[in-house]
Amino acid sequence: MAADQAPAHRAGGELPVTGIGIDLSEETIFTWGAPPLKFGAGAVDEIGFEMAQFGARRVLILTDPQVNALGIPARIAESLTRHGITSEIFDGVHVEPTDDSMDKAAGYAREQGPWDGFVAVGGGSSIDTAKAVNLLTTDGGSLMDYLNKPIGAGQAPKQQLKPLIAVPTTAGTGSESTAMCVLDVLSMRVKTGISHWRLRPTLAVIDPLLSLTIPPEVTASAGQVQTTAGALYTQSKAGTVGTFSVVLTSVNGVSANGQTAYFLHGTATVTLAGQGTAAPSTATITATF
Repeated sequence: MAADQAPAHRAGGELPVTGIGIDLSEETIFTWGAPPLKFGAGAVDEIGFEMAQFGARRVLILTDPQVNALGIPARIAESLTRHGITSEIFDGVHVEPTDDSMDKAAGYAREQGPWDGFVAVGGGSSIDTAKAVNLLTTDGGSLMDYLNKPIGAGQAPKQQLKPLIAVPTTAGTGSESTAMCVLDVLSMRVKTGISHWRLRPTLAVIDPLLSLTIPPEVTASAGQVQTTAGALYTQSKAGTVGTFSVVLTSVNGVSANGQTAYFLHGTATVTLAGQGTAAPSTATITATF
């Protein structure tokens, strides 16, 4: 190989970062992380099977009073029972959790434990509370030990947490996939959280039939946010938005108990000012009417 054809390199084996057409003044590296996801009508009835795969024999189900009144946690408890797993339901989750409400949930779990696993049922409040309970009962310590700096000590969990299955009943949170929990610290009047990859649920179970009791406006709004976010992403590097449109391409319905959960398949298209049309972003929205 001629000298002028030798592969580019730097001392220490590093690749060159100039002359390759990449603007390194902006962030170009990111990490993608998400739990396994089980999706489908009736998926909630398979939670007992899934938890049994982890060898769990005793499980705590965490939810809020409103979701508990719908009977979904009891249905999950029945699924667990069919697979030889005993369970209890804690329905004291506070909507928009606080350090006080999370401490109370963790206190209940400690008193009634030990637990082999956890199931969170509801919105982000229930799932975030379950993450904190899993952390505090498995790793010990207090919330302040783990809260992000400078509010807390920012301590990382020292060991693997117990299996946590997240069962969202609304479309607007995403907490079933994230590695963080968010709460209000009442004494400081701040909202902060705990962020570590060990907090991420072990499995997310998405059953669209659980959204049947959500007001249609809430689900439609959540879907609009997701579609808009996807569309804006397609043009973020290209220019200024000129127009934005969403075209509904198909509707598939799953019915139960006289109601229907609709999967709306739509394409969001962004037209950039003076630059034509960006690549369409397609999203699937679950809506209830």
